[in-house]
Amino acid sequence: QYFNVAKTDEVFLPLQLQNKDSQTGFISDASGVKYYSISGYQAKDTFIEDGNGNWYYFDKDGYMARSQQGENPIRTVETSVNTRNGNYYFMPNGVELRKGFGTDNSGNVYYFDDQGKMVRDKYINDDANNFYHLNVDGTMSRGLFKFDSDTLQYFASNGVQIKDSYAKDSKGNKYY
Repeated sequence: QYFNVAKTDEVFLPLQLQNKDSQTGFISDASGVKYYSISGYQAKDTFIEDGNGNWYYFDKDGYMARSQQGENPIRTVETSVNTRNGNYYFMPNGVELRKGFGTDNSGNVYYFDDQGKMVRDKYINDDANNFYHLNVDGTMSRGLFKFDSDTLQYFASNGVQIKDSYAKDSKGNKYY
């Protein structure tokens, strides 16, 4: 017996050991890029990590999610393993953005956590201890932002929260 995947009565063998045709690695065709494991099975509806620590997502048809010129780089992913469901940012080469800011085609800025998932309705801070706020839709707050009836906060054009300092909005109004 080689190894079991889910049930003790089912054996999972690499295609090569079953004398079946197989491919391995990244394979391009007219529809996009596919990935085949070392066992010859095509990755479908899953995330795959390469040897350099880059992550990719392959949809239910087995094609890599990636952004083409003019396309929105943010994709909604719904997998059969719903712990990874969410919005992700995929670069043109298919690499998933992790622990960084990404911009969509409309100029909105988003933050993606260390698992690549879009962060929503939360404050985050960077290594320099700058704070940012991400709205319910994931967009980064910029300019004057009203959180409730009493709380105003100001975020610079780069999204950094202004603290203990004066800031001026586009109309020339000053805030502290």
